[in-house]
Amino acid sequence: MASPVLRATGEDGSTYDDPSENLLFDLVGEIDDGELEFLIVEKTADPTGLTYVQTTRNKQGDWFVERQEGSVDRHYETVAQDRYDAHRMLVGWAFEVPDWDRGLQWTHHDPSSWEGPPSPQDGLLGRIRGLLGRRSREPDSRA
Repeated sequence: MASPVLRATGEDGSTYDDPSENLLFDLVGEIDDGELEFLIVEKTADPTGLTYVQTTRNKQGDWFVERQEGSVDRHYETVAQDRYDAHRMLVGWAFEVPDWDRGLQWTHHDPSSWEGPPSPQDGLLGRIRGLLGRRSREPDSRA
């Protein structure tokens, strides 16, 4: 069996190999419904785990999307208008849709401003991920 290209990980530690666009939509919906805090989608070809996109929604209803491009000094954040916009960004990045980020305003995160040493997935959501152990969930029929 081939190795997965993508892996989605929810705040609860559940993982999904090679998630479909529909599964990502459902998982983003779980954030909107309060069932998950965040979702991370990583490209498994990077053995460092430093190539990923992630999203969350705060209590005020604001959506945030972060991406990291292979090293902690290439970490960026933007604001999504809603769950559909956040999903569009996740799918665009994950499936390498041409011009997926056209018109988006990305803010660079300087790792030297983070407290303590940066973890492989540092940033708003990565700090939470470091507190979680990796737990796998059996394959989901939504995949």
